[in-house]
Amino acid sequence: RLEGATKQFGAAILVSEEFFSLLSTHVQRLLRVVDRVTLKGSAKPMCLYTYDIPHTQSQPAARRSSGSPFPLSKPDGLARTASDGSANNNNSSTINNSSTTATANNNTGGGHARVEGGHAGRRQSHEDGHVRKGLDDFFFREAPPATSATFRDSWNQAMIGYVGGASGGDADWEAAMQHVDMCLMIDPTDGPALALQRFMLGHRTSEGHAPEGWPGYRALDEK
Repeated sequence: RLEGATKQFGAAILVSEEFFSLLSTHVQRLLRVVDRVTLKGSAKPMCLYTYDIPHTQSQPAARRSSGSPFPLSKPDGLARTASDGSANNNNSSTINNSSTTATANNNTGGGHARVEGGHAGRRQSHEDGHVRKGLDDFFFREAPPATSATFRDSWNQAMIGYVGGASGGDADWEAAMQHVDMCLMIDPTDGPALALQRFMLGHRTSEGHAPEGWPGYRALDEK
């Protein structure tokens, strides 16, 4: 079903939310969410993702990507947040919050204490952060998406306004359309942007708002 939907989105590949969740966070950061939908025979909404395949193996420096394409592992991640996806729990580090321990010095009858854990935990967290950033940089260097950081930032904002959170209540289709237009100014042939523009134009109110009762997703029933 997703293979057939690639034509609708003008994308070479579509990835389901379930498959996306199986990828490492470093690979997830290479993907772009393109819609939130329900498939025929299912009432459960899910996000769809694509990888913007570079047109050539070797890209000019100005086209090589940096930053995050806002990976979203679950619908709750579509809340109105910073465009870098900083609220996405899947990309946050796991910090060892082991409590600070104090060991009494037997020679002084417990008069002095040795504090452990606090500095070591912060140092380990700092080192882990460098490792994660290094891996992210590696993946973006070896397999950068074709889209630029500016494009992805506009697209992130478009998706936030379009979906409007897990229940759709925060949808802002006027703002979403403005960001889609910005994406199409950068790349007039972008398939997902054209698909989103087409859908919103066909379903928005006369004032340009999301339709009444918009749930934050649509049925993927187009051919």
